[in-house]
Amino acid sequence: TRYSLQQDLMQRGIIRKGWTKDTESSGQLIASNYSPLDLFSGSRQRIHKALKELSNNMQNNFRVWCNGNQIFGEYIQPSNHECSVILDMMFRGFETINSSTECDSSARLLDSITTTLTNILERETLLPNVQRIQLLDVIDGDGAVKIYQRLVNL
Repeated sequence: TRYSLQQDLMQRGIIRKGWTKDTESSGQLIASNYSPLDLFSGSRQRIHKALKELSNNMQNNFRVWCNGNQIFGEYIQPSNHECSVILDMMFRGFETINSSTECDSSARLLDSITTTLTNILERETLLPNVQRIQLLDVIDGDGAVKIYQRLVNL
């Protein structure tokens, strides 16, 4: 996919992310296994796979907010204690979720979020609607940049 190609080019240093600060871009990029084809597939398993891959390697493409504060995102992750508090708020009364100590709270919280989000995205029409709108765009972002550059140069 185009996304995979961009990941490869960024990992090799041929292109770089436009939103990073110069101090952030010095680190080696780890390519994401996320595929937009999975997210827009309509398949529950593929949507969940896409969300898991986004949460495993966020790269400014996946952010989670709680009570108006960003808790997950590129370079942002709450402490295990903060994750435990959020899990307690989300699943108050469900001892099986709260008592699990097999993996850290951050991983459990992200798993809960991606599973819940998968259920919502599978049920709602958001992704098919976004896909239909994207299909109307005949020039895409790169084409818009070229048109803008030509207009500036007139």
